[in-house]
Amino acid sequence: MRRVCGETNEQCFFSRHLASFYHSFVGGFFVSVFSLFVEHIRLFSSSFLLLLKQRVSENDMRTFEIYTDGCARNNGRYGAYGGWGVVCPFNRSLDCYGFYNTGQQTNNRYELKAIKEALKIARNMRGRAHFNIFADSKYAINALTVWIHSWEERGWLTCKGTPVKNMELIQSIDDMIDELGHYGKTVELIYVKAHGSNVFNNEADGLAKRGAEENNIHESYYY
Repeated sequence: MRRVCGETNEQCFFSRHLASFYHSFVGGFFVSVFSLFVEHIRLFSSSFLLLLKQRVSENDMRTFEIYTDGCARNNGRYGAYGGWGVVCPFNRSLDCYGFYNTGQQTNNRYELKAIKEALKIARNMRGRAHFNIFADSKYAINALTVWIHSWEERGWLTCKGTPVKNMELIQSIDDMIDELGHYGKTVELIYVKAHGSNVFNNEADGLAKRGAEENNIHESYYY
């Protein structure tokens, strides 16, 4: 009887099949484990990248520019009338203008009114966003960002002890800015030189003048 490796034919047959089974089982086991490991890594990576993308999207604040202007003909004199205009470069269908058909017709009041209308546009837009609102009125910007704090401390009186003009309009604008903040919308008021090279500011000026032209109110008292 021929022997192989010192074993009988039956023993050799058994050894060969045992070795084959061992390599198949152990090899297959590790291949399965490795494949499962790779699959988990792939799923984890996909989930991590998706989460990272969502976080980046949440923190990716869109920025919009809105230009405002107001005007008043015969400002501070008899027969005063005015208008306001708003220009949205990101969506020109939102451009608008108008006027007050009651109350005082002053340049400062219309400058503030234009900013308020810009905030209404910001409020109606969906999602988080930052709004740069441009105005060529230093009075309006200072009133809403600097002087307002002192006025509040003095009970809405000026340093001379007189009531603050346009108080209700200024307060309503300040409230709107706070309201926007609750919805993830931030606002920055930026001064732009009047009648300069800024195309959108000049367009806002044109809309404000159009509003004034359509305003048929003519006051008969001084301010």
